[in-house]
Amino acid sequence: MKRGRKRARVNEPAPSAKRDPAVAGDPTPLSATKTSATAEARSKKGHSYKRLPKQFRHDGFDYRQVFREGDFAIYEQTWKSNEHSAAFEVIRIRRRDGFHVGDRWVEPAEVYPNSEAWGVDGWTVLNEEAAFRKLREIAASSNALPRCATKGGSGRIEKIAHMTNGAKNHPHDKAENRPQDDSKNRPDIINPVPLCRVVDEDSLKGLLNIKRQNAWSSRVRLLGLLLLIDYICRNLKNGAITISADLAHSFTSKIRKRNSPTTITEPLCLLCAIGILQKVRPAVFAHIKTSAVYRFANPYRKRRIRLTVDLPPKLASKLKFADLRCENRLNRKYRFRKQLLADLAAVSFSPSARRIIASELSGKNFHNLSALMTAIDCGGHSVRVSERGQITTSIGSCPRELQPHLLLHGEPTVICDISNAHWNFLPLILANRLHHVSHEPGREKYIGDGWREHGTLIALLSDGDFYREWCIDPENDRERDQKKNLLNILLNQKNETCERNILYRRIRAEFPITFRIIEDIKRHDHRNLSKQLHRFTADAIAAALLEVQQKGIVAIPHVDALICQQKDRERVCEIIGRKIFEITGVCCTVAGIRYSPLTENEKQALAVDESS
Repeated sequence: MKRGRKRARVNEPAPSAKRDPAVAGDPTPLSATKTSATAEARSKKGHSYKRLPKQFRHDGFDYRQVFREGDFAIYEQTWKSNEHSAAFEVIRIRRRDGFHVGDRWVEPAEVYPNSEAWGVDGWTVLNEEAAFRKLREIAASSNALPRCATKGGSGRIEKIAHMTNGAKNHPHDKAENRPQDDSKNRPDIINPVPLCRVVDEDSLKGLLNIKRQNAWSSRVRLLGLLLLIDYICRNLKNGAITISADLAHSFTSKIRKRNSPTTITEPLCLLCAIGILQKVRPAVFAHIKTSAVYRFANPYRKRRIRLTVDLPPKLASKLKFADLRCENRLNRKYRFRKQLLADLAAVSFSPSARRIIASELSGKNFHNLSALMTAIDCGGHSVRVSERGQITTSIGSCPRELQPHLLLHGEPTVICDISNAHWNFLPLILANRLHHVSHEPGREKYIGDGWREHGTLIALLSDGDFYREWCIDPENDRERDQKKNLLNILLNQKNETCERNILYRRIRAEFPITFRIIEDIKRHDHRNLSKQLHRFTADAIAAALLEVQQKGIVAIPHVDALICQQKDRERVCEIIGRKIFEITGVCCTVAGIRYSPLTENEKQALAVDESS
């Protein structure tokens, strides 16, 4: 008997409590050939029929008999005894004769209507009042009369009408005893939910059976997989989607206990194994951190099926609160995110920015500025973290001319940016390589020379302006800016291009071990170095942002800087400088303030020693 056949609906759509076998007094399923039902209390051979149980469980639903008279009954249907998810089923009871299964005799029993009989012998309604109304209707129908005639005929109908009509003293008539009728306590288990998918439920179940993944064949897990496929369909970009196992678990959980060694426990791996998905790129957890990329397999790439399904309460809740769960997951992953969104709501522009905004709106930067103004005026801010860890907010597109006019809680702001940010992390790259080769025999001289060069590089980056060190005239600001641009370009250029530059060869001669490591990193792909440097910088800014928030300071990340109120400038600069010092050992300059790990007493003592 096939599952999932639609039942006729009365007043409201029916929940998804579909039955494979009919529920009967005996657990053995019905045979293919059924005898015609009668209202007699005994079978043709004189055996009495086993009555329907007053309470039973089927497909995750609990059923409790509310009313019965003759061949008619009302059952309350709840999801795992949750009274707030109640629906009611009005049924006409059928009977089957006994039969033999081998040497075993299966006694005659009353039968609960199956899915194919729904709409003929069974109806689903939303509340108890509607259930009794439907019962009166079918009891008075012409089809019901022959069945009632055997035991009192119209008297049975009158009794049902009397018992179900105007019974003011019945407990179920009191509102406090029917919390499920309150609209806020009726989850979406009755109304069908539209889903976009590439395979229907029966086909999905068939694919699972072919691959012997029977642990996933329950209705709840099938619907969970369909919800996951629906999410993938709606979030494809260029035919692919980046999705983590954690996000997939929010639609259908992994299998905790295998019933077979071949059982696949992860839903995304399962969809790949049965041929619905293909993994384009595995997950990466290094300097680049990104989830795996998937796309639909060829047979399903252009197929889209839009069908409606009836979801049980748990899955309906998962679908309804999918966006909220995604937000909570991101907030757990990035602990600064929730507070950052709250701080972004405090961003505004000073009145002096109006003239600049008006001129920019008529220029090439119209779309970016329009999106920025919409986010500030309407509160539609966003926070994204790139695969390299860089935090991007909705004010990241703010033009340079408008940045001095930003306000936080109505207070003027300042940008605390890191001087020569990427160069500050070269000692870290050198130290990582030295630690890597420290256990190799015969490398003692290389390691000793490397650590001496490491100390020299830290001293150069910690003392004065790094870019001026390479200027012919260190006091020339224009030359300093030219050297800054050139050095940052050379750091991320191909090795062959760098070889042709005199300044590069000069720096490499000063720090040969460091630049041999850099050239080795860039040998196959010159972008590999920038990936590491971006990751180091982003991690330092994220750590500083989290500490700033814990101290109650409002701050917004902006590439390799933090935007804060002017009154908090020194504290924010000190935190950023300390984070970089802890990672690299460099005492860098942040917004013109050089970080020093010394206490005030140590600074005074050092000043006395130098003066003497």
